[in-house]
Amino acid sequence: LLMAMSPAAGAAALRREGMSMTELYTKYVEVEDALRLEQAQRRELQEHLDAILVDLEQKAPLIAEQREEYERALQSHQVLQARLQESEGARYAIQAELNAANVERRNHSSTINGFKAQSADLARQVTLLLNEVNELKGCPPLPLPRTDGRNDSDAQAVITSRLVDFTDIQSLQAKNQE
Repeated sequence: LLMAMSPAAGAAALRREGMSMTELYTKYVEVEDALRLEQAQRRELQEHLDAILVDLEQKAPLIAEQREEYERALQSHQVLQARLQESEGARYAIQAELNAANVERRNHSSTINGFKAQSADLARQVTLLLNEVNELKGCPPLPLPRTDGRNDSDAQAVITSRLVDFTDIQSLQAKNQE
């Protein structure tokens, strides 16, 4: 501090501490070298900072553009996310409709199969009835209609003989009421 205010007073104070003029000059040269080194480092750091500042100023429009692009992408993502949720909701609704339609189709298929079985039973009864009429007239009997391959089971044969086949008109009416 004394050296900064008055170099002569600083030198006198150092001489009182027992330093010779050569030591004092050597110390002065060391301090001056340190000062130059410090100033050179400071200039170099300032140049780096200036270069970074110039680089940032040059890249500022690009950074701003990238930020805007990011914001647009974020908004687009939100819109697409909402559309995806809508689509998933619609898909679930369509899936529910499809499931309901499949249940209805299975129900109709069962009904159709019932009607087919009833039609086959009625055709067999009509044939039996016509055979009764032909037998009374003395004509040869008609062949009985065959049942579907699905209905050739033992249970179906029992049902056919028990509920479909008849021997006279009264038994036909009774079996049709069952």
